[in-house]
Amino acid sequence: MPLIKSGIFSGRIIVDEKQQLLFDLHNNVGFSGGPIFYWDLCAKKVKIAGIISNYKFDAPNYVYERRNGNEIRTDSWTRDNSGFAVAYKPKTLLEKQAKVG
Repeated sequence: MPLIKSGIFSGRIIVDEKQQLLFDLHNNVGFSGGPIFYWDLCAKKVKIAGIISNYKFDAPNYVYERRNGNEIRTDSWTRDNSGFAVAYKPKTLLEKQAKVG
């Protein structure tokens, strides 16, 4: 069943010499590989902006426990979904696949 969500283009960053497109939307597990569409006002048609790869995580949140009145950081942690989806332009993905395959 298709799922449609909306989001806002937030910017571009370079990671490992590859351009990543960032979208402000709540990405979920299972969205990877799905297209991000947009309406091109000049061409007056729908185009593909990118393919969802993953989502950005916030910095780790360490779990603390109280021992003898002191808070001690444990080795346990969680990482929250930042609300930013990471996507690549289709051309970038095809180039990456050609190098691997």
